[in-house]
Amino acid sequence: ENNLVAAPKPPAVTDDIKQAHQHLVAGNLHDAELSYLRALKKSPTSSELLLDLANVTLMQNKFNDVLLYVDRHDQKHTPTSVSKRLRSVANSGNGKLAEEAGDLPLAEKSYAQAYAANPNEPWVSLSYAKVLRKQGDSVAANALIEKMVGSVYSHDSNVTVSHFYPTSSDYVRDRNFAASLYYSEAGQW
Repeated sequence: ENNLVAAPKPPAVTDDIKQAHQHLVAGNLHDAELSYLRALKKSPTSSELLLDLANVTLMQNKFNDVLLYVDRHDQKHTPTSVSKRLRSVANSGNGKLAEEAGDLPLAEKSYAQAYAANPNEPWVSLSYAKVLRKQGDSVAANALIEKMVGSVYSHDSNVTVSHFYPTSSDYVRDRNFAASLYYSEAGQW
């Protein structure tokens, strides 16, 4: 019977996690990150800590750090809908930064990675299609949007979209809005 009970985390790790949560509540993201890093040094393969660190670095727009923590998580553990979502959002962030800097090839690469991590996210599809169109590849951009428009909502726990779209109407609304924006901007409306 005793071997069925999960072993508690060492007190030092628990204290660091509590401290990180206190910093998060207070809005001190840098200090929260440092507390999570201290905890991670004591428990380097913790799935929860790796994803918490990815999340707190995402809140600070440290997209490359997010990807490092998600990579570490996915190397040690089975990728989850949360790790896929974090990977997608971080790559989208890098894509947006590259696009704003005028580096469209890097933006395309980043959006392609975001799309690969979460092909069910309408806003990733929209960003990816827009950068493809800016580079003159309207055929690929239109195909991407058509694929998104034809996608079906699934509330399967293995499908990333279900974690962030609790109902099919939420997903359909965002999907249709993203498609409308694309077609309007492309002059195809």
